[in-house]
Amino acid sequence: MEVYAAFVCGNNPVKTTSTKQVSQGYVEWHDAVDLEVFTADEVITITVIDYDSLGKDDIVGQTQLRVADFFPKMEGDLSDIRQLDLPWKKLLYKGVDAGAIDLTLYATAHGQTLPPVMPGMDLTKHVGQFEPLWPFGTQRR
Repeated sequence: MEVYAAFVCGNNPVKTTSTKQVSQGYVEWHDAVDLEVFTADEVITITVIDYDSLGKDDIVGQTQLRVADFFPKMEGDLSDIRQLDLPWKKLLYKGVDAGAIDLTLYATAHGQTLPPVMPGMDLTKHVGQFEPLWPFGTQRR
């Protein structure tokens, strides 16, 4: 199984991670996904998707980050990049547990993009990782 994550927030186009192979029920990304987030935005929706080269991609699970929960923690002096490690977020598929995702958020000044790998970025902390809860080889439709 190969999966990627799609991020939707406000007026941003859909942003995705690279596609990664799930190994031993686990996948890890170190992809920076650049989103402009404003206080008026309510949520960031994250969808983990099973990539299918021959047919339609299938949703594995989904979660939402409420902007009001993290935005105040990211405000302040943005002359340096700010970092916020989030607790694991449960993924759901049709109301059933489908795994969990671990995220680290970074904030920059408006208009400044986050480099893919920046000095001091702790890549031992997982920018994005996913652990499914069901046995692989089973169908999730």
